[in-house]
Amino acid sequence: MHVWTILGLGLTANLDSLGIGLAYGMKGKRLTFASIGLITFITIVVSFLSLWLGTWMTSFMPSFIENFFGGIIIILIGLYTIFQDFKTRKKEGDKSITHPNVIDKDHNNVITWNESFLLGFILSLNNGAMGLGAGLTGINPYAATLSIGIFSFICLSLGAYYGHKLNKFSFSRYTEFISGILLIVIGLYECYL
Repeated sequence: MHVWTILGLGLTANLDSLGIGLAYGMKGKRLTFASIGLITFITIVVSFLSLWLGTWMTSFMPSFIENFFGGIIIILIGLYTIFQDFKTRKKEGDKSITHPNVIDKDHNNVITWNESFLLGFILSLNNGAMGLGAGLTGINPYAATLSIGIFSFICLSLGAYYGHKLNKFSFSRYTEFISGILLIVIGLYECYL
């Protein structure tokens, strides 16, 4: 069992959730328990389907290239994440689709079910590609999905809670970059496992 990969994947897949939680908290937006639950549920479903698809695809590949191929996909996602982070930093004035004021359409400072659904879908897109690559490495899709779900709930909850307290320093600015680096490390680990 790839315990470190499963835990690393769970954390890495949700660093953006931590950043989102922090950003929303700092903007005074409230993520309710129900909102966090719905976002986590969407993340779990998308992650499981992509992990399962990756695992299924390994039945058509020689076993000696599964880890290597999956590791390469995870590395490429990490590089893409870092590239997107640098690209976004150049456009600091633009509001991304995950910006708190864009998601909170009714401007009541509470993220509703409809808004949570959209945010959950956006956050899970990253997990879809990552799950496919991880599934190709042969990790247990059930254990990985459980790890991703637990870390999703924890990261969103902690981010929202501490976001209200951290108005001066924005750790959320660095979560994408850190996530990209961790993905590259996990990919390299899987390539040489």
